Amino acid sequence: MPLIVRYIAAFIVFMHGLVHLLYFVSYWPLAEIEDIPYKTTLFFDRWDVGSAGIRLFAFLNPVVTVGFVIAAIAFAVDTDWWRPLMAITAVVSLVLNILDFKMAYGGPIVNIIILVLIWFAPRLGW
Repeated sequence: MPLIVRYIAAFIVFMHGLVHLLYFVSYWPLAEIEDIPYKTTLFFDRWDVGSAGIRLFAFLNPVVTVGFVIAAIAFAVDTDWWRPLMAITAVVSLVLNILDFKMAYGGPIVNIIILVLIWFAPRLGW
């Protein structure tokens, strides 16, 4: 894979990870974010998890951020272990996105693309 393509892909994964911080900030809540209002419900507002539950949900978002940031760097420098870390992180991110699909509707698309590319990476020589 050309180095520039590897760096662009790593940057996209890195940025996807950083987006998860917005959900942490909004749902902890540390600050008000207009596009991500504080709430205590998940799964299309059908599951009220309360303030403790939404804090647990919020806490998982920076964990995903760290996973994606480390995986993006590992991918950029072509380590042997970037695939499992990125795959696990993308699956956790996908679960979080599905639980909060009303707000994070774009996330599943990115995660599915990441997972498909991870699946095909060895076949493409990545």
